[in-house]
Amino acid sequence: RLKHEDYNILTSLIITLFPKENSLTYYTPPTKKSCSSNGRHIRAKGKLVDKAKNLLYISGEAKRKINSVPETLPFLYISGEAKRKINSVPETLPFYKIDCDDDIRNAIDWLKVRREPWNDVMIKWKLTYNYRNKDKSSTVDQFIKNWPILEDARAESLVDRYHKRKSVTKFI
Repeated sequence: RLKHEDYNILTSLIITLFPKENSLTYYTPPTKKSCSSNGRHIRAKGKLVDKAKNLLYISGEAKRKINSVPETLPFLYISGEAKRKINSVPETLPFYKIDCDDDIRNAIDWLKVRREPWNDVMIKWKLTYNYRNKDKSSTVDQFIKNWPILEDARAESLVDRYHKRKSVTKFI
């Protein structure tokens, strides 16, 4: 957490870089109850305070979510029917078909732009298996352009899961 002195230092640095800016825009120190006009404590305000508060909230929320979300919890935007189908499908079932095309399309679009939370990536990757299997990209580069999630450092687990499932379907 930043202290009031830290906010003052950051504000003065901003003002030296941008002399026409008002320092109160970036940081207004808190006011004690005895010094305020309405007899109430006034919290610190400003863009820096808001930014720090938002960053702390986001990082805390991410920690809470990581600690509280079980591995099998699906992404919230998948409909209830698709959630039940995804959770009931074992990894070894070869040609499982989900008839919720909108959910598959949403999962494909989501995978093209999102990388977090990773549990949701794994669920959507599993959901799009049949669609990816039908992808007739001419080159590996083209396939990776179609599936940008494969550029993520953790994509090895997705590829392993894909090949594991693919090898099981060969023998069935």
